[in-house]
Amino acid sequence: DIHDTDAGYKSCLLSLEHSTVSSGSKELIRQFIKDAEDGCHNPEREGSKPVGKRKLMPYVYYLIKWSRALGKDWPKITTEDIRRLVADLKNDKITKMLNKKQAPYSEHTKFHMRSLLKLFLRWLAYKHELPIKYGFIDVRHVKTKLPAYLAKEQVERLALATSNTMYRALIWVLFDAGLRIEEALNLKM
Repeated sequence: DIHDTDAGYKSCLLSLEHSTVSSGSKELIRQFIKDAEDGCHNPEREGSKPVGKRKLMPYVYYLIKWSRALGKDWPKITTEDIRRLVADLKNDKITKMLNKKQAPYSEHTKFHMRSLLKLFLRWLAYKHELPIKYGFIDVRHVKTKLPAYLAKEQVERLALATSNTMYRALIWVLFDAGLRIEEALNLKM
Protein backbone atom coordinates (compact mmCIF):
# COMPACT_ATOMS: atom_id res chain seq x y z
CA ASP A 1 0.00 0.00 0.00
CA ILE A 2 1.92 3.04 -1.27
CA HIS A 3 -0.52 5.35 0.51
CA ASP A 4 0.10 3.77 3.95
CA THR A 5 -3.62 3.78 4.62
CA ASP A 6 -3.34 2.49 8.19
CA ALA A 7 -1.03 5.34 9.23
CA GLY A 8 -3.21 7.89 7.41
CA TYR A 9 -6.33 6.55 9.13
CA LYS A 10 -4.69 6.72 12.57
CA SER A 11 -3.55 10.27 11.84
CA CYS A 12 -7.08 11.18 10.77
CA LEU A 13 -8.55 9.84 14.01
CA LEU A 14 -5.91 11.74 15.98
CA SER A 15 -6.90 14.93 14.18
CA LEU A 16 -10.46 14.34 15.41
CA GLU A 17 -9.23 13.94 18.98
CA HIS A 18 -7.12 17.11 18.80
CA SER A 19 -9.77 19.17 17.00
CA THR A 20 -11.78 21.97 18.60
CA VAL A 21 -14.99 20.00 18.05
CA SER A 22 -17.02 19.50 21.25
CA SER A 23 -16.59 16.21 23.10
CA GLY A 24 -20.25 15.31 22.43
CA SER A 25 -19.86 15.81 18.69
CA LYS A 26 -16.56 13.90 18.70
CA GLU A 27 -18.31 10.95 20.33
CA LEU A 28 -21.09 11.00 17.71
CA ILE A 29 -18.51 11.12 14.90
CA ARG A 30 -16.64 8.17 16.46
CA GLN A 31 -19.92 6.21 16.71
CA PHE A 32 -20.79 6.98 13.08
CA ILE A 33 -17.30 5.98 11.87
CA LYS A 34 -17.51 2.73 13.86
CA ASP A 35 -20.93 1.99 12.37
CA ALA A 36 -19.56 2.77 8.89
CA GLU A 37 -16.66 0.35 9.48
CA ASP A 38 -19.23 -2.30 10.45
CA GLY A 39 -21.60 -1.49 7.56
CA CYS A 40 -24.34 -0.18 9.91
CA HIS A 41 -24.15 3.50 8.94
CA ASN A 42 -27.07 3.65 6.51
CA PRO A 43 -30.32 2.90 8.34
CA GLU A 44 -32.31 2.85 5.08
CA ARG A 45 -30.26 0.01 3.61
CA GLU A 46 -30.21 -3.35 5.31
CA GLY A 47 -26.81 -4.96 5.09
CA SER A 48 -24.84 -1.95 3.87
CA LYS A 49 -21.28 -2.77 2.97
CA PRO A 50 -18.57 -1.89 5.48
CA VAL A 51 -16.62 1.25 4.57
CA GLY A 52 -12.85 0.89 4.30
CA LYS A 53 -10.26 3.07 6.01
CA ARG A 54 -9.32 4.83 2.77
CA LYS A 55 -12.88 6.12 2.35
CA LEU A 56 -13.36 6.80 6.07
CA MET A 57 -10.49 9.31 6.13
CA PRO A 58 -12.42 11.99 4.19
CA TYR A 59 -15.51 11.11 6.27
CA VAL A 60 -13.65 12.11 9.43
CA TYR A 61 -12.13 15.21 7.83
CA TYR A 62 -15.45 16.45 6.43
CA LEU A 63 -17.36 15.73 9.65
CA ILE A 64 -14.79 17.79 11.57
CA LYS A 65 -15.27 20.56 8.99
CA TRP A 66 -19.09 20.35 9.23
CA SER A 67 -18.93 20.33 13.06
CA ARG A 68 -16.78 23.47 13.17
CA ALA A 69 -19.09 25.23 10.71
CA LEU A 70 -22.14 24.19 12.76
CA GLY A 71 -20.71 25.67 15.94
CA LYS A 72 -22.83 23.55 18.30
CA ASP A 73 -23.39 19.94 19.26
CA TRP A 74 -25.03 17.77 16.62
CA PRO A 75 -27.95 16.71 18.86
CA LYS A 76 -28.96 20.39 19.10
CA ILE A 77 -29.10 20.86 15.33
CA THR A 78 -32.22 22.24 13.66
CA THR A 79 -33.39 22.05 10.08
CA GLU A 80 -32.50 25.75 9.73
CA ASP A 81 -28.93 24.96 10.84
CA ILE A 82 -28.73 22.32 8.10
CA ARG A 83 -30.04 24.78 5.49
CA ARG A 84 -27.41 27.32 6.63
CA LEU A 85 -24.60 24.73 6.43
CA VAL A 86 -25.57 23.71 2.91
CA ALA A 87 -25.89 27.37 1.81
CA ASP A 88 -22.50 28.20 3.36
CA LEU A 89 -20.88 25.36 1.43
CA LYS A 90 -22.57 26.47 -1.79
CA ASN A 91 -21.50 30.10 -1.26
CA ASP A 92 -17.89 29.13 -0.42
CA LYS A 93 -18.12 30.17 3.23
CA ILE A 94 -16.87 26.69 4.17
CA THR A 95 -13.39 26.48 2.68
CA LYS A 96 -10.12 24.56 2.83
CA MET A 97 -6.53 25.62 3.38
CA LEU A 98 -4.47 25.64 0.20
CA ASN A 99 -0.96 27.11 0.16
CA LYS A 100 -1.62 28.80 3.51
CA LYS A 101 -4.74 30.53 2.13
CA GLN A 102 -8.44 29.79 2.33
CA ALA A 103 -9.69 28.30 -0.94
CA PRO A 104 -13.14 27.12 -2.04
CA TYR A 105 -13.85 23.43 -2.56
CA SER A 106 -14.38 22.10 -6.06
CA GLU A 107 -17.95 21.24 -7.10
CA HIS A 108 -16.97 17.56 -7.04
CA THR A 109 -15.80 17.82 -3.41
CA LYS A 110 -18.91 19.80 -2.44
CA PHE A 111 -21.01 16.95 -3.86
CA HIS A 112 -19.15 14.45 -1.67
CA MET A 113 -19.45 16.71 1.37
CA ARG A 114 -23.22 17.09 0.86
CA SER A 115 -23.61 13.33 0.35
CA LEU A 116 -21.76 12.61 3.58
CA LEU A 117 -23.74 15.26 5.46
CA LYS A 118 -27.01 13.71 4.30
CA LEU A 119 -25.82 10.20 5.23
CA PHE A 120 -24.63 11.39 8.66
CA LEU A 121 -27.90 13.24 9.33
CA ARG A 122 -29.93 10.18 8.27
CA TRP A 123 -27.88 8.07 10.69
CA LEU A 124 -28.19 10.73 13.42
CA ALA A 125 -31.97 11.05 12.98
CA TYR A 126 -32.38 7.27 13.12
CA LYS A 127 -29.93 6.42 15.92
CA HIS A 128 -30.70 9.40 18.15
CA GLU A 129 -34.30 10.02 17.09
CA LEU A 130 -33.73 13.63 16.12
CA PRO A 131 -36.70 15.35 14.43
CA ILE A 132 -34.65 16.96 11.65
CA LYS A 133 -35.35 17.27 7.96
CA TYR A 134 -32.50 16.73 5.53
CA GLY A 135 -34.23 15.54 2.34
CA PHE A 136 -33.68 18.91 0.67
CA ILE A 137 -29.90 18.37 0.55
CA ASP A 138 -29.10 18.04 -3.15
CA VAL A 139 -26.89 15.03 -3.79
CA ARG A 140 -27.20 14.87 -7.55
CA HIS A 141 -23.79 14.44 -9.09
CA VAL A 142 -22.37 17.46 -10.86
CA LYS A 143 -21.19 17.04 -14.42
CA THR A 144 -17.49 17.68 -14.60
CA LYS A 145 -15.22 18.25 -17.55
CA LEU A 146 -12.97 15.45 -18.61
CA PRO A 147 -9.36 16.13 -17.71
CA ALA A 148 -7.00 17.22 -20.45
CA TYR A 149 -5.04 14.35 -21.93
CA LEU A 150 -2.18 13.88 -24.32
CA ALA A 151 -2.81 12.85 -27.91
CA LYS A 152 -0.94 9.84 -29.30
CA GLU A 153 1.36 12.12 -31.30
CA GLN A 154 2.28 14.08 -28.17
CA VAL A 155 3.06 10.87 -26.27
CA GLU A 156 5.18 9.70 -29.20
CA ARG A 157 7.19 12.95 -29.14
CA LEU A 158 7.59 12.65 -25.37
CA ALA A 159 8.80 9.05 -25.61
CA LEU A 160 11.23 9.86 -28.41
CA ALA A 161 12.61 12.82 -26.45
CA THR A 162 14.28 10.50 -23.95
CA SER A 163 17.24 8.29 -24.72
CA ASN A 164 16.58 6.10 -21.66
CA THR A 165 14.88 2.89 -22.80
CA MET A 166 13.23 2.26 -19.42
CA TYR A 167 11.68 5.76 -19.37
CA ARG A 168 10.50 5.35 -22.95
CA ALA A 169 8.87 2.03 -22.07
CA LEU A 170 7.26 3.56 -18.98
CA ILE A 171 5.80 6.43 -21.03
CA TRP A 172 4.25 3.98 -23.49
CA VAL A 173 2.90 1.69 -20.76
CA LEU A 174 1.31 4.66 -18.97
CA PHE A 175 -0.31 5.79 -22.21
CA ASP A 176 -1.36 2.40 -23.63
CA ALA A 177 -2.73 1.06 -20.35
CA GLY A 178 -4.23 4.39 -19.23
CA LEU A 179 -2.53 4.04 -15.85
CA ARG A 180 -2.67 6.59 -13.09
CA ILE A 181 0.65 7.43 -11.49
CA GLU A 182 -0.19 5.42 -8.32
CA GLU A 183 -0.92 2.38 -10.46
CA ALA A 184 2.33 2.80 -12.36
CA LEU A 185 4.27 3.08 -9.10
CA ASN A 186 3.02 -0.37 -8.11
CA LEU A 187 4.41 -1.98 -11.30
CA LYS A 188 7.41 -4.28 -11.00
CA MET A 189 9.95 -4.26 -13.83
